[in-house]
Amino acid sequence: MFDKKTLVAAFLSFVTIFGVQILFRDWFSGSIGTVEQVREAGSAYTIPSAHDLALPAVKTVSFAQAVASEKAELIEVVTPRYHATFNTMGGTLEALSYPGYNDKVGKPLQAIHPAIVPDQASFVVALGDETPLYYRYEDQKALENGDQAISFSARTADWLVRKTFVFHNDKYLVDLLLELVAKSSHPEPIRPRVFIGAPHLPALSRDAVSGVVLDVAKNTVNQVTDSQRAGDAWVTPQIIGVENSYFAHALVADKNGFAQRGYFTGAESSWVSAIVEGPVVTGTTVYTLSFFVGPKSLNALNAVDGRLSDLLAFGWLSWIAKLLMMLLMWLYAFCENYGLAIIALTALVKLFLLPLSWKSAAYTEMQQKLQPRMAGLRKKYAHDTAAFNTEVMRLYQEHNISPASFMFGCLLMIPQMLIFFAMYRVLGNVVDMYQAPFFGWITDLSSADPYYILPALAVGAIFFQPMVMPGQSDDSRATIMRYLLPAVLATVFVRMPAGLLLFIVTNFLVTILEQKFRKLFA
Repeated sequence: MFDKKTLVAAFLSFVTIFGVQILFRDWFSGSIGTVEQVREAGSAYTIPSAHDLALPAVKTVSFAQAVASEKAELIEVVTPRYHATFNTMGGTLEALSYPGYNDKVGKPLQAIHPAIVPDQASFVVALGDETPLYYRYEDQKALENGDQAISFSARTADWLVRKTFVFHNDKYLVDLLLELVAKSSHPEPIRPRVFIGAPHLPALSRDAVSGVVLDVAKNTVNQVTDSQRAGDAWVTPQIIGVENSYFAHALVADKNGFAQRGYFTGAESSWVSAIVEGPVVTGTTVYTLSFFVGPKSLNALNAVDGRLSDLLAFGWLSWIAKLLMMLLMWLYAFCENYGLAIIALTALVKLFLLPLSWKSAAYTEMQQKLQPRMAGLRKKYAHDTAAFNTEVMRLYQEHNISPASFMFGCLLMIPQMLIFFAMYRVLGNVVDMYQAPFFGWITDLSSADPYYILPALAVGAIFFQPMVMPGQSDDSRATIMRYLLPAVLATVFVRMPAGLLLFIVTNFLVTILEQKFRKLFA
């Protein structure tokens, strides 16, 4: 049977992990910060018909005016969370940066940049063949609650279009108040579409952009595949938008039933936008749409809608990863350096897992010591399985070992593996580490080490670790793997972000120190 210390160590580890999940269940789900999803009382909205749903998705914009027909004007909106620049050409968001998130030279990160052509801009409102290109700037004002509002208007033959953007002061949320005012009693019907442009960080080499949409059945926000982006549409989407590695733009609330369908620009396009299609409008109508426009940090996402936390792509390790992310932010508050915070968090995790890792190493050493005698018994009783099993049991009894001890040693590694996989996910999703410096030559923890020093340290740690790890075999296959594995991983490490490599190097070094101390006190 297992000894008491082993059972206590395993029990405490599992109780701690699952106890944290239960205690922080509400915090993990983000239920305390959601945007109001219900329709306004007494308001009417159009249910999409089968005919409407069968119409082809229109993914381009036809402007009623030439691009050079008027001079564009740029207007800035500055809030504690946003520094926005609007363009009267389209009444769109020309540029957007975040004062709370800076690059390595202290400049706010800019996630929206001037569009190459007008229909690629953020928050274009298309109206069929009569989409107005030039808008008139109306006014900008601070609301009583501290939010900032800015309005633009444009005219067509039959319609007045007014777009009012409201930047929330307390969260990364932007409302779009879309007013469609009929100028005659029988205007030409229109079907408005709102284009949600993707965030982009030019300095990020792995800045992959993808669409996201809410799976209502599973209540999860999922990425859209290229094939879905090219040919699929979603009926009355509740959450739909676009994201890159660190930022997201997504519709999160639709109080007046504007969103009839949602789809994306085609996979063949070099730019990505989510398109929210409204109903056919025949008279004066007002719609209020709310968009998450901000960084993919856990607090920012949960403050708007807890379901948006799925954008962090933690997968089934979500609850562990969220706890680790919270600890990383807490450590950063003390040391004010994400490199030091990663090192401290890695050390804390290793300390937490110390009872399991020591016990697992003890089982591994025990197995290695018995390996020569097991090999001798296997050779001696190669044709007598019953005699072999009898001798093996006698060997175990001689050394006071349970037959299940070796399997239990492997099971002790499972919590360690779960935590370290979650740690890997966390470090790949922390927006705060984008262009965050560590020290010396590491000026950006989200990019690869320019001088390959961290990859060299990681490869060296992998190569030398078997010398201090217990139970390492000296056969030819183990020797080949000792040289082959570092060589293979080196090709991966040279492209890996410095923050992830810092975690790997620290983990290896702490593991080596752990083995040294374990042998010292054995």
